[in-house]
Amino acid sequence: IDCIFPVLPMNRVNFKVSDSLDAAFTKAKDDNSVGAIKIVVADEEFQDAASLSAGDTMNDTCATIQSNVEEKDAAFFALRIESNWCLLAFVPDTCHVKTRMLYGSSFEALRHSLGSAITSSLHCTEKGELSWESIDGALKAKKESANADLRTDAEREKAEASQMVVAEGTTRQYVHGVPIQLTEEAQAAVGKLKDKGATAIILQLDGETITVDTLIEGETTIEDVVKKLPASAPRFILFRFVHEFKDEQQDPVVLAYICPETSKVKERMVYSTSKASVVGNTEGLGVKIEKNLEFGDASELTTEEIMTTLHPPEKEEKKKFSKPKRAGKGGARLT
Repeated sequence: IDCIFPVLPMNRVNFKVSDSLDAAFTKAKDDNSVGAIKIVVADEEFQDAASLSAGDTMNDTCATIQSNVEEKDAAFFALRIESNWCLLAFVPDTCHVKTRMLYGSSFEALRHSLGSAITSSLHCTEKGELSWESIDGALKAKKESANADLRTDAEREKAEASQMVVAEGTTRQYVHGVPIQLTEEAQAAVGKLKDKGATAIILQLDGETITVDTLIEGETTIEDVVKKLPASAPRFILFRFVHEFKDEQQDPVVLAYICPETSKVKERMVYSTSKASVVGNTEGLGVKIEKNLEFGDASELTTEEIMTTLHPPEKEEKKKFSKPKRAGKGGARLT
């Protein structure tokens, strides 16, 4: 029942619990008529979508949960199990990759935000895994495994998160980045950069593809390229940096990832995890990226900054000074 969907420990999203969810969960803890609460991510916060009535049995309660999910939509559920609560993450493989990333990276934040009332958690990818038979079996198996595991909860959680993979067709890839492909237009632009017919490409994400925002041909400076960036949205820049160093003409390709602090949390997360795909796709088309840079403010991306990164100043060697010799004949004597 532990699903294959992205959990990103290095890029966790710390959304806040909405006031309505906080009130609903607080009330539900003292109201046995509530069997579960459906929780969704909306407007960059955790919101309560519905309070589900407790059935006569756990089978009935879980059947209600199953009737409140769609095969292509993700959701969280806080399920009452006697006096405790279990947090369920339902993230089907059929839902949009951005949704899988969003729910995967925010799961731990929600679990901790709901506090000590949450005593267990499970990840589900199929509707059938939300049945009480499946949940009960998974919780028992998890408990037995934990009893045989001498690691702390924190160590176990960290290990589980690092081992989770994202399903992509018939193959699986560790979630260091989300595999996203270049459009044909973007591939053609990279080809122009390779053949030196283009100087810079500004790339953006469009759904599950990487597209061209702006293609620049002819001579330009990185400062002029930066002027074409949106003020509050992330972008990738592929730039052929033509310059002279030690009387030698050089033109390496540099990748710059610009992620303004004013951009949306969801955008920052998606772009951050897609950076590896930009590198992989670009180099797969025969363009070697010499330097990979990242800035929170586009104004930081300057000619001087790139020069310093490509050619770090040489460190001056410290001069060694000889110790003055003792006055008189011979060296010092030990007595």
